[in-house]
Amino acid sequence: MPNAVKVFFSYSHRDEALRDELATHLSMMKRQGVIEAWHDREISAGSESANAIDENLEVADIILLLVSANFLASDYCYDKEKLEKQIQETETELKQLDQQLEEIEQKLF
Repeated sequence: MPNAVKVFFSYSHRDEALRDELATHLSMMKRQGVIEAWHDREISAGSESANAIDENLEVADIILLLVSANFLASDYCYDKEKLEKQIQETETELKQLDQQLEEIEQKLF
């Protein structure tokens, strides 16, 4: 769906059952085309996993971090998926959006 919000799941593979449970909760939104969910288990055999992860992180509208002790202990979750960088970029974008909204609000009132 072109208007579907792209959701990227980041999780420790030790928490795969929890990710599956979350996906079940979101299944209605996926079925209705509201969201388009992706996680690394959707990488097809023969594909380069690092590239697939990077590409899907770049296009994601929402990055869901399934934070657990396993996630925090995982070097892969922290380093390879570059989540800290993504979070910082998103915070910067949100600050810019907030400033723009304030300017619009001032013009309206």
